[in-house]
Amino acid sequence: IFLMHNGTVDKYKVAETLENKVSEDILKNYSDTYILALKLGELLDEDVDMNVLRKIKEYVKSALNIGLVLLAENKVSVVFGSYYKDNGSKDLKNYYKLYMTDLTEKNYEERNIIFASSTLVDFREYRPSFVESWRELENGEYHIIRIERYKDKEMRISSERFMI
Repeated sequence: IFLMHNGTVDKYKVAETLENKVSEDILKNYSDTYILALKLGELLDEDVDMNVLRKIKEYVKSALNIGLVLLAENKVSVVFGSYYKDNGSKDLKNYYKLYMTDLTEKNYEERNIIFASSTLVDFREYRPSFVESWRELENGEYHIIRIERYKDKEMRISSERFMI
């Protein structure tokens, strides 16, 4: 598992649910993202189950903006998405919102998707000039992209959007 996380989850509550308990020293010295990765490691097998993210949502203090890569023997699953506790603050929304764009070429095999933080898109000096349009993800919107290799060495790519 590779995990990128922006936001805060209650690492103490997450730690209470771990099958393999961690010491007080680890809880004190390691980030909530580290504890979250341990929990995801317990809950995920060879594929990403969206219900796992719905369950993790219970522990969110501020946001669960994540990029997650799960490697299995013949499959790679990539998850990207955003959930934040909406207290009506425009500044909070502007900080946590995420964007995506689809740079589809002539055929689906050459499809390129970019997910980006608000900093990259909202500030002109950071925004890639080759991208014409971005779509803001809804609060709670996640995407999973699966790349599977079969015995005949054929690769299949699928993607889906889901809400938590």
